[in-house]
Amino acid sequence: MSDVGQERRTPAPPREGARRSKIGTMGVTKRLPAPPREGARRSPLEEAREIVEQLAADASARPAKHSVTIRGHATSISLEPAFWDALKRLAAAEGVPIARLIAEIDTARGPLNLSSALRLFVLFALTRKDAPLATAAK
Repeated sequence: MSDVGQERRTPAPPREGARRSKIGTMGVTKRLPAPPREGARRSPLEEAREIVEQLAADASARPAKHSVTIRGHATSISLEPAFWDALKRLAAAEGVPIARLIAEIDTARGPLNLSSALRLFVLFALTRKDAPLATAAK
């Protein structure tokens, strides 16, 4: 096939201050948001992205294995330190050993894997206003 008589499109030059990012190997580009201006308020999403980036760079925030015996069966749970600490504080607030709290969550989890069920349990406990963990954190 010949290119005779066909016009080739060239991308327009980027605006000043705009950044571009290549996605995949096809050369498709998407426009990235411009960096925030000095003194500009950031959205909660932008703040969350920054926190996640900081945590991703911090090796101590990565999941760690924890061995627990649940109803006489030894198992290993992979959880981030923040979730493990929250579970320990929740168990202490309820006056039960952490293994018993995990066993109760395990019994109720249904098709979820245990680590996901534990994370969701902590999330729910943190978002409830009357939860022992939420009031203990204040």
